[in-house]
Amino acid sequence: MSSRLGKVLVGLLSFAVATALFAAAYGQAPLFYSNQNQYLLHGLAQAGYGHLADDWLANTADPTPIFSALVEWTYRLLPLETLQLWYVLVQGIYVVSLWGIFRGLVGRSVSWRLEAVFLGLVIVAHAAVWRWLSYRILDWDYPYYLQGGLAGQYILGPVFQPSVFGVFLLASLALFANDRPRLAALVAGLGVVLHTTYLLCAWFLVSGYAVSLIHEKRRRLAVEMVGIPLAFTLPVIGFAWWQFGPTDPTDFAEAQRILAHERIPHHCQARLWFDEIAAFQIVWILGAIGLTWKTRLFPALAVAAGLATLGSGVQITTGSDALALLFPWRLSAVLMPMATAIYLAKVVHGLRQWLDTGWAVGVLGAAAVLPAAAGLAIMAAGEGYQSSDEELPMMNWVRQHSQPGDVYLLPIRVPKLAATTRGSLSSDFKPIARKRSDAKIIPVDLQRFRLMTGTAIFVDFKSVPYKDTDVLEWRRRMEDNQRFLELLLTGPAQTLEEELRQAGITHVVLPTEGPVVVTWPVLYRDAVYEVRKVPTGPESP
Repeated sequence: MSSRLGKVLVGLLSFAVATALFAAAYGQAPLFYSNQNQYLLHGLAQAGYGHLADDWLANTADPTPIFSALVEWTYRLLPLETLQLWYVLVQGIYVVSLWGIFRGLVGRSVSWRLEAVFLGLVIVAHAAVWRWLSYRILDWDYPYYLQGGLAGQYILGPVFQPSVFGVFLLASLALFANDRPRLAALVAGLGVVLHTTYLLCAWFLVSGYAVSLIHEKRRRLAVEMVGIPLAFTLPVIGFAWWQFGPTDPTDFAEAQRILAHERIPHHCQARLWFDEIAAFQIVWILGAIGLTWKTRLFPALAVAAGLATLGSGVQITTGSDALALLFPWRLSAVLMPMATAIYLAKVVHGLRQWLDTGWAVGVLGAAAVLPAAAGLAIMAAGEGYQSSDEELPMMNWVRQHSQPGDVYLLPIRVPKLAATTRGSLSSDFKPIARKRSDAKIIPVDLQRFRLMTGTAIFVDFKSVPYKDTDVLEWRRRMEDNQRFLELLLTGPAQTLEEELRQAGITHVVLPTEGPVVVTWPVLYRDAVYEVRKVPTGPESP
């Protein structure tokens, strides 16, 4: 066997082991959890999953078409659970990117023992077991803040969704740290192509790379750094403008206001997400940047962080909804895990005299295996990423009896997030009973209805479109949904029947214990929910 082939095989084996341990320790939610209920919809509808092609939202402009295409062809060719395998691969890119940052900071000649110790510490730091324990002991997910960014934004989350492609920005940083600037710019551009919300983040980083190269007197290469991502992002910008540009200036402004102040204010308004923990995260990032002094990462990170701070300051000063929806602070989702890796790298390098030994590798290896086992146990026992099991019997019945053209009205609650949210939070390891009573998070009940049943619904709060006319229609549907639910309690039933038929609604799901004025046929009932059929015409009973 040639030495080159041997290195490749060792590298692949190292990647596989690191990925398996990290993925097991970090964990992931079951399919159809949280944001997946929005981001899997277009792809599954296009693939012919159930009757989702009849769903209104599935026929609106798709903000993540490449991700949807991946979902579509995964479902067409492979078991749907393969989506969870894709997420394991993303987690592998994440941990290897942090490994690359370590090498860039301490040198590629570092011993394999120190690299193993660093990887063990990364796995331990990201382990789900600490987050699970934190919620049960301290009633808050504090370990999340060492990996999640400001405003509730993150790279890795509970599931495979478009935001995980931010891992390519982390990989870009690792490549630049190891003096691969062209490839770093290319990979940053790839992250934007896969998820346009990383547009500003990528340009902040590439600008920092260019300044760092100018500092190294590599000016020609610095110019190339700008051109490479430009070739990627210009088509992305063109597509976004064509698909989501203003239909009408007034409607566009109102749609932006709805998104920024009603649907995702916790991501868009600094007065809601900036608190003591956010201040700690900023200090954490700045301290880590300071530790890169006299490396090529320092000017790159300083410039990128400075641009993100400037953009955030402009948004906060002007109150611009358009800029808020571009999330200039989203770079923190890349900088926080990077900062944690930098601190761990400095600890490992600083203690190399004691850690560059076989016993240290053994201890850290055991320390990585135990959280991995705990992570698997948490997932198997359903102790994290909880959704209501009480709704499953009803949804199973709907899935079995769903017909083309069926559209369901759900008893959804509309939260006032701008009034209740404060700070950035994660509810992934919060027990379901406390999720339901927490006004700071979007109500979790029936979020999975579309994807679990493969059936169209009229509207819900969790999943939202992004084109201005679609956002306005979503808002109108939300108002109608609430009015329809009130009429079910107060009547008159005849007026309600006609309105529901005009809206295309064929079935309603209601709490079993709730009072209703209609006498429509009950098709299904259990202790929690019932399903009623909307009469098809005036002659119907």
